[in-house]
Amino acid sequence: MSAFETFKKIGFVLLIVLVFTPLTFLITNTIVDNYIVTEKTEDCYLMYKPYDQQSQFEESVAQKQEMTLCEESNRLIIEEQETYKFTIIAILNVLVILILFLLSTKLDEVIYYSLFFGAGINTVSIVMRYGRMNSLTGAIFGIVLFVLIVTFINKALKKDKKKKN
Repeated sequence: MSAFETFKKIGFVLLIVLVFTPLTFLITNTIVDNYIVTEKTEDCYLMYKPYDQQSQFEESVAQKQEMTLCEESNRLIIEEQETYKFTIIAILNVLVILILFLLSTKLDEVIYYSLFFGAGINTVSIVMRYGRMNSLTGAIFGIVLFVLIVTFINKALKKDKKKKN
């Protein structure tokens, strides 16, 4: 294989990966933000008023409590959004990898491996980004994705060995 052919294949892989990965996040963010979690976060920070008397002190305490409740509400909304985003991206990754297993003989190697790399990058991204969720759903999808990725790599390595022999 010539250097140009190698360069061309690397370019194709990079192009597919660089489009696939952000596209997955764009689709997920659009779905979650516009159709699933429609409740929006609020600006919780109010203007503090200086206080000199007891009544103004009590008003300041009430404002702080209101801000704390608002911040907690925002935190819950953001957690809900992140849970949905993790789940949707994980489902998309599982579907892509399963489709790759089904179409392994029909797809060109460049497309096949590019989509796999994209799904792998997505998986690493969501685990690092949403890993702090501590959710059972996230753990299950993480395990399924890990098993699929290891199976995919094992299958690819066996395929390469057969080609060499």
